[in-house]
This record gives sequence, C-alpha cells and structure tokens, in this order.
Amino acid sequence: MQKLLRLVATGSILLVPLASASNVLAASASMSLSPGSGNETQNNTFSVDIYENSGTEPVNAVTATLTYPTSLLSYEGAGSSSAFSIVVSDSGSNGSVNIGRGALPAVTGNQLVASLRFKALAGGTASVMFTSDSKVVSAKNNTDILAGTSGGNYEITASSSNTSPNANQLTISGVSVHDVGTDSATVAWTTSQPATSEVNYGFNNSYGLTAADNSLVTSHTLKLNSALLVPGTKYHFVAKSVDNSGNVATTKDQTFTTKGATLLITVIDQNKKPISRAHVAVGNISGDTDKNGQVTLTGFQLGKTVVVVTYRGQKRAIDIEVAPIKANSAPQAITVAIQRPDDHSLIIFLSLLLVAVLVALAVANKRRPTKKS
Repeated sequence: MQKLLRLVATGSILLVPLASASNVLAASASMSLSPGSGNETQNNTFSVDIYENSGTEPVNAVTATLTYPTSLLSYEGAGSSSAFSIVVSDSGSNGSVNIGRGALPAVTGNQLVASLRFKALAGGTASVMFTSDSKVVSAKNNTDILAGTSGGNYEITASSSNTSPNANQLTISGVSVHDVGTDSATVAWTTSQPATSEVNYGFNNSYGLTAADNSLVTSHTLKLNSALLVPGTKYHFVAKSVDNSGNVATTKDQTFTTKGATLLITVIDQNKKPISRAHVAVGNISGDTDKNGQVTLTGFQLGKTVVVVTYRGQKRAIDIEVAPIKANSAPQAITVAIQRPDDHSLIIFLSLLLVAVLVALAVANKRRPTKKS
C-alpha cells in the first residue's frame, strides 16, 4: 500500500524533465513571486511565495528554478502548501534554488507552490528570478504549459550594527498530536517567540510531505490532510519554526498512527450458532469472541488481509478485503464458520470405548486358568 502510494505521488513528477518546453498547449500557466518587491533590513530573514496560475487547466507538478545574488542574500530553506504538499526537491546554494512540488489530486487556478526564506546579508537591490528550467505540468498529458514568469526585486537597507536585532534563541515546546482521524491529524506546539510553522512528515524519517504557514505566531497548529494519509498507518514527523531573525528550531523525529478500520467478526459453527471463546487474529491484532460469538478489532489498513480463527484445536483462515471506511463509522462485518466438535458424538465415542474395555477384560478373565483344589 505504502509503495503504491509513493509511486502514484511521484510518478507524474518524474515526468517533469521529459516535458518539452517547445510543446506549448492552448492551455497555459504562469509563475510569479509574491511579494514582487519589498524593503528589507540587513540581517533579517524574509519570505517570498511562489505562485502558479493555470486557470482551468489541472496541474499536478511544478518545478521552479530561480537565481539570487549571493552577495546580498542567503537561501535559508522552503516550505510547501496544502495544494502542492508532495516535496520532490528542495535545494538551494551558490545563487540557485530548485523547488520541485507535486499535487495529489491535481489543482487548478492560482495556487501557492512553496514559500522561500532568504536572509538579507548586505545593502543593495536583490533580484530573484525564474530560469528557463522552470516548468508547470498539465495533469491531462504531462506536458509543460508554463508560458511566463515574474520574479522580484527587494531593496535591502544596510544595518547600522552588525549585531542581529534579536539574538535570543528560538525554542519549541509542548509538541502534541490530536484530532487523529483515518486520513488527517493536527500537530500543535509552542515557540519562545513569534515564528513560522512547518511540519515535515511521511512514512519514515525521510518525510517527503510538508504543511506550512508563514504567519509569525507563538502558538502553532497545522492540520495534516494529504491524500497520502491512509488509515491504520504509522507516520514520522518533525515540527520546525523560523523567527524573523532567521533563528531555526526543529523537534526530534516523532510519530503518530492514523485511525484504522474496524472489523466486527462473528464466529459461528456448522449449525450457524455463535461460538464463544474462539480466538480471532488478524495480523498482530487479536481477541476472543463473547457469548454472542463476536469480537471487535480495530486499527487496520485498507486492503487484503487474513482472519485466523482458533477453537478447540481447530483452525480456520479466510482471506478478506478491508473496505474503505464508511461515513457513519460503522465497523465492517465479517462472519467466519468453523466446525464445532459434536458433544453427543463424543459421548457415544466414550461409551463405545468403555464397552470395548469391558469386553476385553471379560475375555481376559475367561482365558485365565482356574486353580485346582
């Protein structure tokens, strides 16, 4: 399941380098920076958002390659958006930034792709511009439909002091995960001073998905609701914040598990009567049936699995398909039939065995020689 989801999420993105820039469709898209201009102060960190606008054309991947002056700016990193939550590439150094993002499902209209963070190093005019390697990929045929780009110019005022205006260390505390559902979860934390909010998460500590909010706050809450969040699955995550002075705080790797599907399993005998105290196991989740022959087990991923029932030395295994979770949260009902030993047959068998023993003893006594007087 997890491997399949990763393939679906990244398949269209891997097609980006194959899209021909000369093959422009009737549909077109643009990319721009917001704000397109601004005034910043030396030693401060500021954010610039990348937007793409494809109109009514569905888009599933974006590659944004930009240049910046290394004498005036230092690239600090990037966050993603809810529309483009799949992180394919995120790198920047030596005057170049490469951002690769995927959307699942595809999106239309004007959408935030990523938020870039730069630190102002010296006074002057810093130009951040897109290069010809940038692409916007149509979800209909995986071709590049980028028709135009718009960069930004930022005036940086030299600081009268080389000392950072805020040298206080940024710290994160009180990290918690709540409102965990089958396909969503909310991460919350607190910072020692106003800062941005970012959560990187995924199937392992390589993450790959990002949720972000560039508002400067001390109480942070981000809802994770990517299409790649599936029931009954363990996810890794880290929370990250950056304050206005460029101080960065990141938590250690943590985990949460999405709510899984629930199965209501009923065990019956050959006469369709419920069997109590039968042991039911589905993977590493198990329980015993009650007087009604039922047991409720929860925490399952969707897809194929095996139910194993054990009762009085007998074992029955059946293949099942864990179906998508119903809107009313009703558990999926499954019935397993297993042979119950017939108590009457057992009594008859024991009676016959007793008769056989008595007959054998009688024969043995008859053959025993009698003593002469």
